[in-house]
Amino acid sequence: MPRPANRTPDIEQFSISAHFSRLVAREIGARGKQLDLLLRGTDIDPQQFMHGELMLSAQQETIFAHNARRLSHDDGLGLRIGKLLTPEAYGPLGFLVSSSPDLHTAIEHFKTFLPSYIPFVALETGIDDAWLNCHLDIRLGDDPWLRRAIQETISLSLLSIIESIVGKHLGRGALFCGYPAPDYAARYAEYFSVPVHFDAPSTCLRVGKELAATPNPIASKANYAQAVKLCRSMLDELKGTRQSTTNRVKQILLSGPPGTIGEQEIAASLFMSRRTLARRLSRENTGLKAIQAEILASIAVTQLQETNDTVESIAALLNYYDSSNFRRAFRSWLGMTPDEFRRKHRGQRRSREFA
Repeated sequence: MPRPANRTPDIEQFSISAHFSRLVAREIGARGKQLDLLLRGTDIDPQQFMHGELMLSAQQETIFAHNARRLSHDDGLGLRIGKLLTPEAYGPLGFLVSSSPDLHTAIEHFKTFLPSYIPFVALETGIDDAWLNCHLDIRLGDDPWLRRAIQETISLSLLSIIESIVGKHLGRGALFCGYPAPDYAARYAEYFSVPVHFDAPSTCLRVGKELAATPNPIASKANYAQAVKLCRSMLDELKGTRQSTTNRVKQILLSGPPGTIGEQEIAASLFMSRRTLARRLSRENTGLKAIQAEILASIAVTQLQETNDTVESIAALLNYYDSSNFRRAFRSWLGMTPDEFRRKHRGQRRSREFA
């Protein structure tokens, strides 16, 4: 297994959304005084941490991680956090990998967009005669515990993506860890469904080459097109210091099947009340219903343009149990019925073909 190329950029250029740190706080049950201890040394106000649109620097993230380790009394905290980082935790990136046509495409998308969410982690992939190799490159200092915890977390996250496509358990694979076996190594069997080997040259999750072309049983061409578009459009904002509430809501709405995530769940995910959520969206000249309609309309349009699926099946995809309700909603979005839109689109396409 070749080791990824060594890179040593200035870690202070990195920043990461507080969303991931909030997951840590929730996992270890940090509230009240414990939350104060969790944030000690970071210069972050607890209220701002729980409710603000906050980005943590590399130094703040390092201090936070060690505070979490002390409060949890658990050197294996990386395993627990990794179990939480299922595709849904990544918002539009999770939506993208979950709707990708096959396993290899899903992994390549994860590789491309992961640094936009967690900028000090890089994934390098390659296929040899027997394996699809996924190497992890961690670019956050030399702290052995922190580097190991990050590798545990991302390895589990990647395994979750793979198993969501190939099935509950990965049939042929292995994890090679670029660090010695920790004192809690026996716990790895509780989290990883593949053999784990320590003291490897680098951390690499191996998947049988034959599995790379595994088709995704829940792939959707319309969802996939929408997710690719959203991930690309959000790259610049995710790399910046602040995300709009609108895009954060879009991330959450796209983390599950269309039309299934409600206002209360969105507000809870953003650590704010429904009233605060509505107020912040109003400042951005939008609202939750408008955002939901925009996403559903975009998916419906793509499905009508690029597939031969019936209107009834598209309605079901968007979680409309009655296709007549979907038809009424579509008319309110586009000013015409789904059938009229499809005829118009196909007529325009034929005109271009014969022009």
